[in-house]
Amino acid sequence: MTEIDFAPSMMAKTQRLTPEKLAQLIDSPWIARQCKAVQEGRGDKKRIPGVCWQAWYDDNERKNEKAHSNGLFALDIDHVDVDALWQKIKGREDELDLYVVHRSPGGDGMHIVAGLHEGLSTIAENQAWLAKEIGTPYEPVCKDWARYYCLAPREYFYYLNLDLFGPSPQPSP
Repeated sequence: MTEIDFAPSMMAKTQRLTPEKLAQLIDSPWIARQCKAVQEGRGDKKRIPGVCWQAWYDDNERKNEKAHSNGLFALDIDHVDVDALWQKIKGREDELDLYVVHRSPGGDGMHIVAGLHEGLSTIAENQAWLAKEIGTPYEPVCKDWARYYCLAPREYFYYLNLDLFGPSPQPSP
């Protein structure tokens, strides 16, 4: 099983994410209210549970030196027309080895989770490759193993492939 960690808040210790826990989180009315508050400028993203899609951690400590790659990476795209971007991606999920595509909690960005690609050795290289494939700029500072991606409610999800929790993804050719 692919090991993925999440944290109940940005400062909390990590825990293992399961398909059941992911469903519980994205179906939570509390997360929906928090995302709405963030969009209205009165919320704090640090309180929203988040996933470290790219790793799991020794001692449940979200630190680069305690991270173990799980074969995934995430791409954070800010200030974009998310519906238009989804139209450029839709139908290419298998080709791009995508597992998750959702609107960010702030509403004007997108988080994309994909499998690492063979021949690309870093998160940054994988992010640059995917951004080029879908024709978008991205947030290049989000390239470390300890990166936390705030979750959003289920209605923000464009694509969710629960094979994400299957055997650890192997790099795609």
